[in-house]
Amino acid sequence: MEILDQIENRIKQAINRIGELQARVEALEEEKIQYEEKLVSLLEQLDQASGEESTQIESQEEPLVHHGFDGHSHMDQPHF
Repeated sequence: MEILDQIENRIKQAINRIGELQARVEALEEEKIQYEEKLVSLLEQLDQASGEESTQIESQEEPLVHHGFDGHSHMDQPHF
């Protein structure tokens, strides 16, 4: 009977260990979800910042170019 008691104790220990591991897996899955949500948020912020930056670059004024009567461009040169 002593062997059966040892087997029973080992089974109980294994069941307890499985429960601990399941709880750890659940905690890690929750942590993973939180990190994924944070990553998505950061990527959205990055996309928004990149979009705003490219819009700002596109909206910057071009240098003022004057075309004289001779057909050449004159960059901000005074007209006489």
